Amino acid sequence: MSIYFEGSWPASVAAAVLLLTKARRFGIHLNVSIVQDQRPCKTVAPALFYSPLLVGLGLPHATNDPSMVMLPGKSDSAGLVYLKERWLRIDRSGFGEREESKAMLSILQSQDKADWSLQQKFFAGCQQLGITLEPALLDLFFALDDLDDRLDVLLRIGRCIKGSTGKSLQELLGPIDNREILIHKTFQPWYARCPNALLSEQIRKIETELLHFNLQMLSSVSTPSMLGLQRSLVDFLGAISARVDPLSYLQKQYQFLGGKFVKTRPSGKRISFPKVQIPNTDIEMLDWLIDETKKGEAAVEDIWRSLSEPEQ
Repeated sequence: MSIYFEGSWPASVAAAVLLLTKARRFGIHLNVSIVQDQRPCKTVAPALFYSPLLVGLGLPHATNDPSMVMLPGKSDSAGLVYLKERWLRIDRSGFGEREESKAMLSILQSQDKADWSLQQKFFAGCQQLGITLEPALLDLFFALDDLDDRLDVLLRIGRCIKGSTGKSLQELLGPIDNREILIHKTFQPWYARCPNALLSEQIRKIETELLHFNLQMLSSVSTPSMLGLQRSLVDFLGAISARVDPLSYLQKQYQFLGGKFVKTRPSGKRISFPKVQIPNTDIEMLDWLIDETKKGEAAVEDIWRSLSEPEQ
C-alpha cells in the first residue's frame, strides 16, 4: 500500500509520521513518500512550550515533562515561553529581558544604604511565600497584563523553583480591614527609589489592582502547560547549545520510520496540503510549525479510514 504527500512540509511530515506509527502498531506495511526535493531550513530562538504532538513527532522535550517542547540555544539568548495564550520573551542569562525586570534587579542588587530596607522587606516577603526569585520569573510577571495571571505565575513557578509551599498571599497581606493601609505602606517607599518610569508605572498599577483584588479568585488548579512550565523552567534556563532547526527533528523522525522524500510524484494515493510560506520571525515561525503540524494530525484519521476500510 503506497501513499504520498505534497504541499505544506510540516503538515505532510506530521501526517506521515503519525500514519507510519499507526501502521506499525497494526502490523500494516505502508510505503510513504513526500514530494519535496529538500526540506526548508529555519533555526529559531530558544523556546519552551506545551505540545505533546510535536514531542511525539520527534522534537526534544524537557527532562522533567515529556509534554513540553524545549528548544535550547546559547546561554545569552533570550528565550520564548508560551504562557496564558501568548509568547513571552524571557532572559536566560540572569540579567532580565524587560526594562522593568532590569530596573527591579538594580534596586534588589543595589549597594546603596537607601535600598537596604526595601531589599530586606522584599526578600522577607518572598521567603514568607516560599518564592525563589529568578530574573526570568520577573520577565514573566511583568509581561502579563492581569494581576491574577501575574500572581498565578509568581506563586506557582516561584514556589516550584524552590520546592516550597510557603504561606498564602492572603496571610502575608493580613486582615482585609487593614489591607489598604498595609499595601500603601509597602508600596510607597518604592516610588522614591524607582530608577525607571516603566517600573514605577507597573508598581502603581499593581498597588491599585491589589487593593480591589479578590484573593479567593486565584486558581487552585494548574493547566498541563502551567505544570510543564513549573517543572521545566530551570532546565530551560540552563539548556545551552547552538540555535536549532526544529524541522530537522521532524525529518529525522520521518526517515527513521522509513519515510522517503522524492522529487517526482510516485504512484499511490495522493494527499495534498495547502502550501504556506515560512514566516521570518521566531514567534511566527513557531506558530506556523504548530498550526501546520496540527493540520497534518487532523488529516490522519480520514486518511487511515480510507486506507483501512474497504470501499463500498
